[in-house]
Amino acid sequence: MEQSEGEKKKIYELTALLKSEETAVLKDSLQKIGASLLDEKPIVKMQLQYPILKEQFAFQAVLYFTAPEETITILQNDLNLNKGVIRYVVKIPRHSEKDESRTGLSERGGRERGRFTSSHELRETRRSEMLTNEALEKKIEEILQ
Repeated sequence: MEQSEGEKKKIYELTALLKSEETAVLKDSLQKIGASLLDEKPIVKMQLQYPILKEQFAFQAVLYFTAPEETITILQNDLNLNKGVIRYVVKIPRHSEKDESRTGLSERGGRERGRFTSSHELRETRRSEMLTNEALEKKIEEILQ
């Protein structure tokens, strides 16, 4: 039974704009649903492009946690009622493994560069086949005859 419950838990990313620098509001909400905190990024103060709830500045907090799927709606309801949270989004991060090796990233970049190089080479061969205006006029005359 415990293994099936563990399989239902997923890794989530909670990004929130807060009125104050304290993340205790978010951590309390996570504790209520029984989530376990995995990682936390440093808080960033930012000026908002437009006022949200009459606030010009906000603190962005990003938390990674695991929780059962059923509890996410409870978390969202709790965050909606919290006055210290301006905006938030809960999502499943693109890469659930946070410690992706740098070699994997560079290999992907290398493949992309390889594709770019091959298309670049095609462009170079096309340039060598370009005709001058005189040669183009001769070809057009040959085709029309």
